[in-house]
Amino acid sequence: MTTTTILDLPSDISSRLASLGLNRNDLLQVVLEAAAAKNEAVSIDPINAPGLLAYIYGTRSIRRCLLPNGWEIDRSENIEATLNPVTGTRLIYQNCDVCCDSLREPKAISAKGAAAGRLVDNHNADLFPELLEKTRRELNGNVWFLCVSIDGDDVRAELSCPGSIDGRQFGSFIERIYLVRHGDFDPDLKRNDERSRADGNSEDYEVIITRK
Repeated sequence: MTTTTILDLPSDISSRLASLGLNRNDLLQVVLEAAAAKNEAVSIDPINAPGLLAYIYGTRSIRRCLLPNGWEIDRSENIEATLNPVTGTRLIYQNCDVCCDSLREPKAISAKGAAAGRLVDNHNADLFPELLEKTRRELNGNVWFLCVSIDGDDVRAELSCPGSIDGRQFGSFIERIYLVRHGDFDPDLKRNDERSRADGNSEDYEVIITRK
């Protein structure tokens, strides 16, 4: 059974993110934009509009932050990810039910399909059992999900690395990095971001780099 590493101390979080080529400020900006976008949905929109808007703006924000640093758009297995071509690390935006809860792991709002399972679950089941967890950590450690849960002003986020996809849902996690815990999100920042986006102060990107 996979043992989950949870990082919740600021110094541990910063150093671990740096090892992945990431920083907390960029990821907080992604969370901010996703939360603001979700709250733009109105009652006459399609029922999936809030989650869809969060996903679109969350994915867009990840790329806006990371592409200038050498990351690339990646659509392997038809999954929208952002790839560090040097380290092989993939980052994927994911709406979840709840994040940063030590008693339960985040569950994806939308079911994960076979493609996600193939992308995540790269271990070799024929290995000796005593080597399986170590190997899974090494091989699956390059696929990370920015898990975001948004329930009104209760916005939480963690960067998490699943060990497998089981039954169209995340299985156990290899590592979870807490970014925004319950009560940490500032709704005033969210409203400022909404005003900024309404004024059109977002930069347009034309991206043509793809990797298959």
